Amino acid sequence: MEKSLNFIKRSSEYDALSQHDSTESIGSDHDENLPSHQKARRSHRWKSYLKLALISGVFLAAYSLLIVSLTYNAAKSHRKIGQRFLKTPVDPEYIVYEPRVMEQWEDRHGEPVTYFGEPSEKIDKGWHDLFKYQNIGVDPKLMKEMDRDWEGIQLPDGTYYGSIMVFHHLHCLKNLYHALNPEYYGLANLTGEEQASWRDHTTHCLHMLKEAVMCQGDTTVLTMMWADYRLRPIGNLTASHECVNWDRLMEWVKPNSRDLTKEGYLVHPKFGTSFVSYGCSSLSTRVADAEFVYDTGPVVVDGHLGNGPVG
Repeated sequence: MEKSLNFIKRSSEYDALSQHDSTESIGSDHDENLPSHQKARRSHRWKSYLKLALISGVFLAAYSLLIVSLTYNAAKSHRKIGQRFLKTPVDPEYIVYEPRVMEQWEDRHGEPVTYFGEPSEKIDKGWHDLFKYQNIGVDPKLMKEMDRDWEGIQLPDGTYYGSIMVFHHLHCLKNLYHALNPEYYGLANLTGEEQASWRDHTTHCLHMLKEAVMCQGDTTVLTMMWADYRLRPIGNLTASHECVNWDRLMEWVKPNSRDLTKEGYLVHPKFGTSFVSYGCSSLSTRVADAEFVYDTGPVVVDGHLGNGPVG
């Protein structure tokens, strides 16, 4: 029994001594009382901690730089190929961005195809060829996702009649070009009601083109410079723009286009197929190879088909 009490007493003394030593070792004031080998171990331990922290910091910085670099490069890559957050029927692989300097006048650089200038059959054919593949078949899945399948015009192959918006903007440019040449395109022969409709259509096109330009928000830099032929500064318009590669886009458009003039391909639920034969209105006789444009051709007046403004 006495031995047990002595053991407990010695244990209590040992615990008290250990706690005392631990308390002293924590304070910096007691470091001088430590033996030299303990000081060396403590110094080595702190150096190891600092070295580990430094290595970890360098690794974290390098990792962060890598993530930022990969994210930036991925964003640039996606911008070059099909970066959109809204739905489009076009495969992203066919939406390729490239730098392009825009010419200020089409008739000063020997362009093979022209769309403006003095009206001619050549210009009319150029416009016609531009719209040749504009009518496309839209996938039923996309129509459903857009909640437009219930109102869409389904074609015999199961797709839905549609187009991509760039063709509407081009159509509006063509419409404005016609407005600049009313005699050539028969606009002078329009009745009062038709002229009012034409002006309304032209105003619509001006508005839509303004919306399209502001929607794209081209932030290409425009710098100013002096010219020896005028007092005011002039703009240098030769900076490269980020442009969709048109030829690449057409590689998707062409195989997905639909010929709406095929027999029984486009049938109006009320007027049948007779309206398709109108193509463009009778006023557009100078338009080469009359094409079917979605907002061009006959209109309904008092429940009967009639001629609409030229598209």
